[in-house]
Amino acid sequence: MAAEHFAAEKLMEELAQVAANDGQLLSSADPVKQVLAHLEGVEHRVIVQATIMLLQRFRDTVVGKVPALEKLSAVVCQLALPALAKLENCLTARRAFQSSCSLTPLLNRAVALAAQCCALAIRGIHDSAVVVPFSRALTDLSEVFTDALISRAELLRPFDSARISAFHQRFAELQTEAAGAMRASGLSEGTVAKGNALAAIQRIPSHNWRYEQLRQFWDASCARKYLDGTVPVDALAVLLLQAAGAELSLTNREALMRRLKKFSVQTPNKLSAAELDALGPEMRRCGGLKAWAHAVALSGGQDAPRPGTTSSSGTRSLGATWCSATSGYSTAPLSARTT
Repeated sequence: MAAEHFAAEKLMEELAQVAANDGQLLSSADPVKQVLAHLEGVEHRVIVQATIMLLQRFRDTVVGKVPALEKLSAVVCQLALPALAKLENCLTARRAFQSSCSLTPLLNRAVALAAQCCALAIRGIHDSAVVVPFSRALTDLSEVFTDALISRAELLRPFDSARISAFHQRFAELQTEAAGAMRASGLSEGTVAKGNALAAIQRIPSHNWRYEQLRQFWDASCARKYLDGTVPVDALAVLLLQAAGAELSLTNREALMRRLKKFSVQTPNKLSAAELDALGPEMRRCGGLKAWAHAVALSGGQDAPRPGTTSSSGTRSLGATWCSATSGYSTAPLSARTT
């Protein structure tokens, strides 16, 4: 995880340099050529993470500071970033996506658009004729990720190739439109007019964890990926199931999401480190993170019961079942589990 995040940060910095120094990024009808050299041999997850970080820096640069780019920023916040986060979860849950040939051109265009957004912020371009095509392209790409890829993958169906093909054609048209608007505004291909600096990646204070196993999980799976300090509930469910070695089925994910949402207080459908740490006592009762995740998945998202308790029918609880079946996580004495 750490090596992957380091690679994503390195790629993000390279792309930020392209956005700041390559005058042809905005004026070329094929901006993918300007970033393609940096993407050769890079894994899909690393590309997605770098794109997310680049768009986050764009958002932090323009929100409340560059009114002309507020609409583009809204598209980034409301459509692009959520779609990319879902795509990353999909890549995590389905390793076959890592080698998907259909996904590579889409990710290349996502990177190009993210770099173009940063270039607009750096140059302080206010002409709506220039900004609107990029906004439309980013909207279309977000919808393709959500509807043509992720939603269909959830249903175990193939990608919507017709819609993907239509997007590639639409992307080319919008880039030609944007390049024409750039030339009409007087910006030549070799001109680099820097007006702003990209905002740095936000670093948040570390949380004083009460449960060591959750701290290890957060540091390994969440801290370097979700730089704002909050993790979407759907992404957190996938990560917890992975850490527990459980099946990443839709039923299991929904069960964990249902339980996690009860602890989402500060931001709807997101959990901070402190909110996740509040699950510590429940995990201790169950025998650890692994046993807790299995118990919650089997219970459909209800409170994981205490180990050793019995239900009204006299059967052992789910928590007791998983604590006894999961090696290394049971808190009961050995004799109690073998008699």
